Amino acid sequence: MPWVFFVAATAAAALAHATIIPKTYSNPWISIIIDGEQKRVLLSPMTQGIVLFQDIAAAEQKHRSSQVSVAFNGHSVQTMIKIVRRPPHLHVPWTVDGVIGVGIKSTRTELLWPYVNGSDPNSMQYTYSGMDYATGAASLQFGPSSDTILWSEPMNTVDDFYYQRFTSFPMYQVSVCGKSVTEATSSYWDAVVDFRSPCLTLPKEFYATLLAWAPLSYNATVNLTVVRPGVAAADLPTLRFQLSHFSPLLSLPLASFVLPGNATLLPTYLCIQPGHSVKHVVGNHWAYPDIDDQGDVFTNPLDDNMRVPNMYRSPIVLGTMALQSLGLVVHAKHTRVGFHRPSPPPSNVSGDFSVITTPYLKDIDFSHKCKS
Repeated sequence: MPWVFFVAATAAAALAHATIIPKTYSNPWISIIIDGEQKRVLLSPMTQGIVLFQDIAAAEQKHRSSQVSVAFNGHSVQTMIKIVRRPPHLHVPWTVDGVIGVGIKSTRTELLWPYVNGSDPNSMQYTYSGMDYATGAASLQFGPSSDTILWSEPMNTVDDFYYQRFTSFPMYQVSVCGKSVTEATSSYWDAVVDFRSPCLTLPKEFYATLLAWAPLSYNATVNLTVVRPGVAAADLPTLRFQLSHFSPLLSLPLASFVLPGNATLLPTYLCIQPGHSVKHVVGNHWAYPDIDDQGDVFTNPLDDNMRVPNMYRSPIVLGTMALQSLGLVVHAKHTRVGFHRPSPPPSNVSGDFSVITTPYLKDIDFSHKCKS
């Protein structure tokens, strides 16, 4: 069941690095009204619909038709909710009553958010503007955004568990210090949205490229990134990316990952972590299936594992600290995510930018924030 995966992943994420990463930096929640009662529910990019926790036996889990009000217009919707036994070890620092699915899927044959009015296209979009680290309350508003949004490409229809369970989008031209992070592998890579984790996670090879150019190092003991001595957090470079080959650049300052209490202490930790190796994943797809005398690799179908795109097994993960900086807009009907359009750069722009071929960026010096 999806909520079981959600609970297990939440517990694993919360137990790691508890002494450095505050437990309050992930698992945001919103308040909704169910049958006239206010409930706190965790945001999940994986769960579909609404799951309520109750003190019942595991065998007593059930479904119930309820009036639910979450949408921007305040109208209630009659929908089915699932009631399950309250997890004994949820490992979140606040009291919650359940989980609400706010993710998207590549399939378009079902109403992913059954708690909104599916006939109203305005209901099929929300804007996430971050969370209150003290209380866990999320700033989330259903309905169309009044701002100009840069949209990603829609999710593809890919028959793979690793892809379908996440809210994801292709991230193009990821770079730091004017150098591509993904160039050795691809010009784009799959990125997923994860409210359960606070950190930015980069596949191992991309993470190594980040350390090669930015003034950072890796602390394996705590599995976190460390700012090198003598470098102020405010002087860290910026990670930049695009939502297509020709879209404007979006910025994710590395300074936005500085963990609390570390801005003026040594060492300064960043909530950036290495993920799985891309080479290991790609290697699994290089093995051809067995070939008999009557066929070859051009006539025999590939096995299930080889049909899976490599990037979906080792994606870039945008946790809550990344979303705190970027914000997020999600459209269920169009199965895509978006971000607010950045302001145009001034004519005398300076700093570290990622696409040097852009005319106003070609002569920029990156050395003041990056390794020489």
